[in-house]
Amino acid sequence: MLFRSDRKRDEALREEQAAVLEMIARGAPSDATLERLLRAFEQRDTGMLFSVMVLDEEGRHLKAAAAPSLPLDLVRSLDGIAVGPNATCCGAAIHDRQVIFVEDIAEGPLWKCHREVALRNGIRASMSIPLYDPHRNAIGTLSVFHHQVGRPETTQGAWIASAAQSATLCIHAARAERQRVSLEAQLRHAQKLEAMGTLAGGIAHDFNNILAAILGNVELARAELARGGGVGGNLEEIGKATQRATALVRQILTFSRRQIVERQAISLRPVLEEGLRLLRATLPASVDIALSIAPDTPDVLADPTQIQQILVNLGTNAWHACAGNGGLLSLRIERAELDLEHAREHANLLPGTYALLTVQDNEIGR
Repeated sequence: MLFRSDRKRDEALREEQAAVLEMIARGAPSDATLERLLRAFEQRDTGMLFSVMVLDEEGRHLKAAAAPSLPLDLVRSLDGIAVGPNATCCGAAIHDRQVIFVEDIAEGPLWKCHREVALRNGIRASMSIPLYDPHRNAIGTLSVFHHQVGRPETTQGAWIASAAQSATLCIHAARAERQRVSLEAQLRHAQKLEAMGTLAGGIAHDFNNILAAILGNVELARAELARGGGVGGNLEEIGKATQRATALVRQILTFSRRQIVERQAISLRPVLEEGLRLLRATLPASVDIALSIAPDTPDVLADPTQIQQILVNLGTNAWHACAGNGGLLSLRIERAELDLEHAREHANLLPGTYALLTVQDNEIGR
């Protein structure tokens, strides 16, 4: 039978669980969600201290993820513990793939290496539950510690199981987010390689033109020298062609560099103008390109190389949509104000001021 105070604690716990689920849906960090979750369960029953440990990628060690009330020196002692049949209750739970109880830490052999620090902090009993992802792969443990010898009471079992389920969801969501970020990075790199392949043909054409200018001026200079004339003009043209080649190589290296994205406040005009030169090298001469930049276009927080990659990808896609024929490719960047209603229609956007990039072709060839 539940007393009124028990019902209130149960309601408060359910509200906190709902809040944690909302945090997970918003993509909050896993340490914050786990911390709040475990505190909620500890407040439901002050006789229990909760801890969550996460299995590393190799599946060999457990790392401390959250333990809001567990003594810090005990947390540090257990952090990084190896998975094994004799590695306290948490390491053994992963190894044996079952719930492990230690009714008296002073006597339990599993606590041989960490017994002193546990007893010094008044921790006398423990239990650990292995946590699994949907494919039944171990991902961590939920542990419950007590200041009294013995097992948790029967009435506490349902809440402990509920805590384990919620902790599993937190860990799995965090892992899924890390995998998503990793896959997105791989996709961006693949797109960059594809764009570099598209650029190769146009860049080779540009280099041929530059080399032809250099070689032509070399021949003219030789002829002038044979006649005893001056070659200053030819050398100047060679110098200009060499500078164009150097600038083109610099753009290619910047565009193709694989590095961690570093967003910074930038003005879009110089970034787009340089990206347009790369795009121009990609497209045939029969395609006209028009760039329009509104004077009130705001600065943006972005990575310049990614902006140029987007420009090249969109431009080449638009040209392919025209069946490879000539035409007009229009690019426009302008200020856009996003209100709350429109922000809700776009994932991960908040109301505010944005820069809107539009790439449009005139459907030649369709």
